[in-house]
Amino acid sequence: MQGHDSNLLKSSDKISAFQKKLVIWKRKVSEGTCDMFPLLSSFMIDSDLEFEMVQKDIAEHITSLEQYFEQYFSNFEFDEYEWVRSPFSQTVLQKSGLTGKAEEQLAELSSDDALKAKFGEMKLDEFWLSIESEYPELVDQCLKIIVPFSSTYLCETGFSAYAYIKNKYRARLEAENDLRVALSSIEPDINKLCSAKQSQTSH
Repeated sequence: MQGHDSNLLKSSDKISAFQKKLVIWKRKVSEGTCDMFPLLSSFMIDSDLEFEMVQKDIAEHITSLEQYFEQYFSNFEFDEYEWVRSPFSQTVLQKSGLTGKAEEQLAELSSDDALKAKFGEMKLDEFWLSIESEYPELVDQCLKIIVPFSSTYLCETGFSAYAYIKNKYRARLEAENDLRVALSSIEPDINKLCSAKQSQTSH
C-alpha cells in the first residue's frame, strides 16, 4: 500500500486481494497443505517437524488476521468509484453516485473514442488532469477520490529524510530546502544548473 502513485482505489484492491488470500490459506491449512508459505515448508522439511503439530496455531493466526482486517477495513468499499478507473465502461453510469452535471460529463466522456485511446496510454492521474478544462465537474469529483493519501508513506519518508539531514552535527541547519530536494520525485537538470554558474578560473 506504500510507494509513489498509490491511491485509495489501488489500496482497496490490495486489501481485498489479501483478504481473499487469507480465506485460501485457511482452507489449505485445514487440508494439511503449507506450500503457500515457502519458508515454512522448507523449515518443516529441514527440521522433520510434523505439520499437524503447528496446523492449529497457523489456522488460529490466520483467523485473527481475518478478524483484524474485517475490523479495520469493514467500510473499505469503493465500488461506486469504479468510474474513475473505467470511465468508458457502460455499466459504471448506473452506479456512479455523481452529481447530475458530472454524470452528464461522464456520459459524454465515455462516448469519446479518441480519449479512450488516450486513457490506455497514460497514468490514471495524468489522464484525468489532462481533461480538466473539458470536463471540470467530473475531474473535480475524480480528484477527491485519487488525491487523498492512502497511507502514511509520505509522512514516514519525510521524517526519515529529516532525521538523516538534520542530525547532531548539523543541528543549526535550516533543512527545509534540503528536505524538498530529498522528497521530490523530479530529476534535477544538473547541466542546466551548472551552466548558470561561473566556473572557478585558475590563478
